Amino acid sequence: MSHIPRAIDYYRRATDEGIAVAGNALGNLYRNGRGIPVDIGLASYWFRWAADRGDANAQVSLGYLYSVGQGVPRDDGRALELYRRAADQNHPGGVNNVGYFYENGRGVPLDLAQAAAWYQKAVQLGDKMASGNLGRVQEKLRSTTPAPRR
Repeated sequence: MSHIPRAIDYYRRATDEGIAVAGNALGNLYRNGRGIPVDIGLASYWFRWAADRGDANAQVSLGYLYSVGQGVPRDDGRALELYRRAADQNHPGGVNNVGYFYENGRGVPLDLAQAAAWYQKAVQLGDKMASGNLGRVQEKLRSTTPAPRR
């Protein structure tokens, strides 16, 4: 017998108490379909519920759904807003994703220096993807900076 229905019951009880991490956990269950059918609509509902209550993981997850248009309309501005809310809580993935949006001009003007600053902060916070992202942006900055005149 699967423990997933019991987990859903416990998470829902916790959400009745306003516990945001439980809403994020429900979102992950529905997004990943572990033991239950995938339901992106319910995943986005629970991520939004938890994000509105300040859960940084849910803010990043919902931001991702908006960035790719999965279960919600694609909306770079909304995705960036959610990533910034997570970044304000020093969530490494949120910080890294803000850098990505600056690097690629999504929801903001393209700004490699800003991207590098965000990636550097994400590295300091321990985001595993940020180091490679920072190196890539630093290389782009070097290749777009004119060589000094002799």
